[in-house]
Amino acid sequence: MQVPIYRFSASSKEFKKQSAELAKKDYALMEKGTDGDITYAKYIADTEANTILSEQDFNDFIELIPTQKKKGYQLVDVRYSNTDGKEVWTGEFRNDVIPTTQFYTDSFDEFKIHAAKQLEQGKDLINLEHGDGNILATYANSPTIGGYLSNKNLEKFGNSVYKNTVLDAFNSGPTDLVDYEYIEDNHVAVTKRFTGASNYAINYQDYDQFKTAIESQIEKGKGYGQDFALVDVEYVNGAWSGVVNDNNETVSLISQDYAAVPDSLLAQARMSGEAFSFDTFVLPNL
Repeated sequence: MQVPIYRFSASSKEFKKQSAELAKKDYALMEKGTDGDITYAKYIADTEANTILSEQDFNDFIELIPTQKKKGYQLVDVRYSNTDGKEVWTGEFRNDVIPTTQFYTDSFDEFKIHAAKQLEQGKDLINLEHGDGNILATYANSPTIGGYLSNKNLEKFGNSVYKNTVLDAFNSGPTDLVDYEYIEDNHVAVTKRFTGASNYAINYQDYDQFKTAIESQIEKGKGYGQDFALVDVEYVNGAWSGVVNDNNETVSLISQDYAAVPDSLLAQARMSGEAFSFDTFVLPNL
């Protein structure tokens, strides 16, 4: 599986040019967002193993899921874009991954209740997307231990992420931040176990400062032997946020090959994963 690519452009002409160049290399547009001046775009490889489909209406997009399942394709990644007054839901469906299930709601509290039940049943959160009041979560019975952290207070949220991805790693194995969402005034981090190292830059009003922060994290990662790459970008409420980690293709974690992890190892991982499940921890200022 190939790594997603993020590109930034300062004009419509530049965006169209980069999209055309990547299309020649079989990369398709997955997500697009803008702050009014700078446009960010996510591209993923368009291969025989996947199909990329979009709908403007959320309910029409949901109807794609069972149709693709009948064809042997599972939904693994969802992105919501709202640019130029056009709302688009885009999904990547793959035929080389284990089965996935979806849950959608317009209430974050309802999502939390459902997510807790899914974890108890051995399902892991592998993707979360929010747009136009809709929340769409995707789960899989994978060995990656996927969960989330949330807090309305940005400082407490940052402390919680630090505790779960850095401090707890020494006790229960590495936990990686792979996605950031802002849902109903909640800062939300999607996490994975078994992936490596990660970092983030959240709530930057200035694009240049955001870009510098991301570049600095990638460069510092090299000093620790980490091949950091940008895996998620959000522009919400006038602020830029992004996530970098050294396992750039998180979809590979639910591939049919990766899923063939011995049950004994999976059970051990789940036992250690109980410590971070869905609790939000608060640390003193660091």
